[in-house]
This record gives sequence, C-alpha cells and structure tokens, in this order.
Amino acid sequence: MRKGTAHDIIAEMNNETREKNLGRLYIFIAAVIWSMGGFLIKNIDASPAFIALGRSAIAGVFLSPFIRFKKIKNIKKLIFLSLSYSTCLTTFVISTKLTAAANAIAIQYSSPLFLFLGLWLYRKKLDTRKVVPMILILLGIISFLLEPVTGSNMSGNLLALVSGIAFAFVIYLFGFDYGISGIGLTALLNILIVPFAAIVVPWKNVLYPTDLKSILCLAILGIVQIGISYVFFYEGRKKVTSLDASILTLIEPVLNPIWVFILLSEKPTVYAFFGMSLILLAQLLNTYLEYRKAKSVKLSG
Repeated sequence: MRKGTAHDIIAEMNNETREKNLGRLYIFIAAVIWSMGGFLIKNIDASPAFIALGRSAIAGVFLSPFIRFKKIKNIKKLIFLSLSYSTCLTTFVISTKLTAAANAIAIQYSSPLFLFLGLWLYRKKLDTRKVVPMILILLGIISFLLEPVTGSNMSGNLLALVSGIAFAFVIYLFGFDYGISGIGLTALLNILIVPFAAIVVPWKNVLYPTDLKSILCLAILGIVQIGISYVFFYEGRKKVTSLDASILTLIEPVLNPIWVFILLSEKPTVYAFFGMSLILLAQLLNTYLEYRKAKSVKLSG
C-alpha cells in the first residue's frame, strides 16, 4: 500500500502511467522498425547468406559497446542459443529472398507451436488451454505449404519454417541468465553469427552488394533494423509487462507485408493471406490466454 499524501500518491500514479506509455511507445517503434526488414532485404542485390552475414556483423559492431561481461554463465546453453539465433536469422533472410515477405515473417511467427510441442515432449505435460491456438497455427502453416509452387517460393516457405523452429529455441533459451545484459547478449549473438554465416556463404558464386542502394539498405538493416530497434525494445520492456510487449510486437508481421506491397508491389497469395490471418489470430488468442492466466494467479494470490 502506498504511503504519503493524496497529492504524492496521484503524482506517483501519473508518473507510472507516463513510464508505461513511454515503454509502449518504445516497443511500438521497435516493432515498426523490425517490420521494414522484408522491404530492405528484398532491395539488396546480393546473396541471401551474405546479407545475413553483413547485417549481423554491422549490428554486432554497432551494439558491441553494450557488452558488459560480469561472469559468463550457462556456457552450453549460450552455445546452443548462438546456434539457434544464427539459424533463425540466416534462414529468415534467405527465405525472404526466395518467397513473399508475408510468408517469411508469418511462418516465423509460428514458433509458439514448436515451443509448445517441445515443452510438451520435454515436460510430459500438456497445457490444454493452448491447444486451440496451436491448431490454428498448424492450419496456418498447412495453408502456406499448400500454396501453388511458383519459382522458389516452396523452398522459401520451408526455410521460413526452419526459421520458426529455431526461433522457438531462441525464445526458450533467452529465458536464462548468461551474465550479460539483454542488449549486450544481442550484440554478442550477432557477432557470433559471422563465423556461422561465413560457412554457408557460397563464396565461389557469391554476389556482393555493389550498388549504393544495396549497400545503404544493408547498413540500415544492421544499424537500425537490428541495432537501434533492440535498444528501443529493451528499454521499453523495462517499463511494460510481457503481455503489452507481446501484443505490440504483433505489429511487425502485420506491417512487414504491407511495406513490401506498397513499396515493391509484392502481393501475397490467397493461401498466404489465409495462413497469415490464422497465425496472427492464434497469437492474439495465445496472448489473451496468458493474460487470463496471469490475472487468475494474481487474484488467487
């Protein structure tokens, strides 16, 4: 219970509201910046693997001042997190090049399904409340995979699926303490992507960005789309609940295909639109169920 005069209590409440609103604004800005990834990637005339390597190298260097090692913990989990993060970002960039931006980002957001299945198999305990949103995500994935094959879109969809599976591991492994700040950890993970991506870059046939537009887009991807966005996200996350953050980050999969459609005239297929709608609906339902769970725990406490 708050102590002090009524004026002090009101002032404190107003300050808390301002801080929360500021936190929501920070996360909103981060999500909007993230949503530009599809447009920027498609504007770079270079090999997808090289784009992944270059973006992460630039982001890692940009965020490196935030690396403050206290005492590194959970080394094995950190190595696994690095591999998962590298796989997630690299396959996402390649899938965005091969298929529609709407497909790549929406399928990556299917990660809760794989996290749900993984935890079920690991803990041998089924959270029945999550079954409906997980079924919706599964139906969304099926819709994408039923999309008629046109060029390399099927390969892109499958790589986006790999990105979603890797993202599930990233979400899970981010929950551990590695003795380093959130932004510092992001910087370290992006630096560690460089040797990983270097292995998968087809150096004999690699296409480097040589025109000014490609170089500029690659720099923006690293400095702004990853670097500055994560500064906003982590600062915002300090001020708002995980529920607020999860709802606001849904702006990314909504805006990503819109930017690509407006700026590059890339139109999602009916299959992609239906699949994206199912996955977004599942995410909203999942967020609502988390809110109900948190509320019931608070009331019972």
